[in-house]
Amino acid sequence: MGVRESGRSDSATGGEAEDLPSHPKSSVVATRNFLLATRDSGYRSTTAAVAEFVDNSIQAGAQAVHVHVFKGLDDQYPVEISVSDDGEGMTAEDLSRALMFGGSGRFDDRSSLGRYGMGLPNAALSCARRVDVYSWQSRCQTLFSKLDLDEIVDNPNASLVVSEKSDRPAPTASDTHGTFIHLSRCDRLEHRRPSTVAKKLSQSLGRIYRHFLTRGIVITVNDESVSSVDPLFLDTDWDHSATVFGVPLTYCLSTGAGTGIVEAVFSELPVEKWCALSPREKRQLGITNASNISVVRAGREVDNGWWFMGKKRRQNYDDWWRCEIRFDPVLDELFGITYTKQQITPSPELQSLLSRDMEPVANALNARVRRRFELANAKGPLADAARTAARCSQSLPPLHGSGRSASATYRFDVGEIAGTSAFSLEADGQDLSVVVNERHPLYRDVLLPLVESTTSGDQRTAKRMGLLLLALARAEAAVGPKSDRSRVERFRHNWSDVAATFLNA
Repeated sequence: MGVRESGRSDSATGGEAEDLPSHPKSSVVATRNFLLATRDSGYRSTTAAVAEFVDNSIQAGAQAVHVHVFKGLDDQYPVEISVSDDGEGMTAEDLSRALMFGGSGRFDDRSSLGRYGMGLPNAALSCARRVDVYSWQSRCQTLFSKLDLDEIVDNPNASLVVSEKSDRPAPTASDTHGTFIHLSRCDRLEHRRPSTVAKKLSQSLGRIYRHFLTRGIVITVNDESVSSVDPLFLDTDWDHSATVFGVPLTYCLSTGAGTGIVEAVFSELPVEKWCALSPREKRQLGITNASNISVVRAGREVDNGWWFMGKKRRQNYDDWWRCEIRFDPVLDELFGITYTKQQITPSPELQSLLSRDMEPVANALNARVRRRFELANAKGPLADAARTAARCSQSLPPLHGSGRSASATYRFDVGEIAGTSAFSLEADGQDLSVVVNERHPLYRDVLLPLVESTTSGDQRTAKRMGLLLLALARAEAAVGPKSDRSRVERFRHNWSDVAATFLNA
């Protein structure tokens, strides 16, 4: 006996199709629910939302973007935000699409910052219940549109309307072209004080748009210029900055959207200059408690954290190096970029490719930082020894010539030197400079453990050993004829070799 399958039409078996009951047509999107839900779907901070407006301004050719955070008239919503620019402005068609989700005329454009056309409406509603947009391409006409969440909730069939305004917000009255965005009824900001919101925005925008700021684009927050914040510390106004480590790692990769470049640049912070800063100063300057890896898409930071490090775990020494990974927008799929552009989700293939090279570099930098800290710590008691020796030298016969020298200086350094001698020296008049060989067991096994110790007794012993080395070096520097100095130098080398043999035993 044959059994007919439920739900299968006769056309599948060669018979006539059954008449199916008709259903009313429905929209793909339930407008009210979609708008309410989308408020929870995207931006993790006010800065991330405002950055979307800055992206649009830069993509519109703006050379100046002005953000204002101010107290609103409604005590329930005490903070309001506006963003204005001198970009090319929008036509009526552009403006009507700008407030539509996915309505951008640049959809899937990989040439700049935007891509999906979700930024303006999604970013606005993520932190406010209403956004007003003014845009103009000449002095004589200003276009206006708005997106009001409460109005749409009450009337889901409401449509966006673009109208002409005879006036525009006062701060932009002299501009011949540009756009002005005003967020009101801001109910999803992290802070309720305008000054706090403005401070957070200024700090974060300086890092996100650092490359654009160094190219000359101006961003202000409450009329204060935003300064470029370089997490690699290569571009700073300080007396000392970081240095580039090695050569950039460069990859040419392809996706269905095209071929693009990934570049990883590493920097090494000046341990010797900054290690003496207090913990508070290090935090304030962003040296500690900061992200190592900055991920930059089309010149704009989209994420930061501990990326592509393989099995390496983060250690305290890793505070002292940084990396910037730059990639082209055609590689969005590999980095897992979403429309909010505030985080990455790298593909396994990309993780494997980059971590294979980046993890060894990170390990090498960690080891270098450890070594530089050891050397910097060694200079503490050794520097004390140098000051004590310089003070006492006034009661000793001069190194060369007659009379006393009140300006004699002594200097200690630790580093690699040629040969196997425990130290090298250089005398210039009454001044003496000594470099301790970090590879010699006298430093490695005797002096270093003392200077790394936290006990005052060990620190005093390290200082006394430094004084003994300075005494030995000064005695050698005091030898007169060149032939005698050569014999003394040979004695120092022989003594160093014997000391190394004994200590290694």
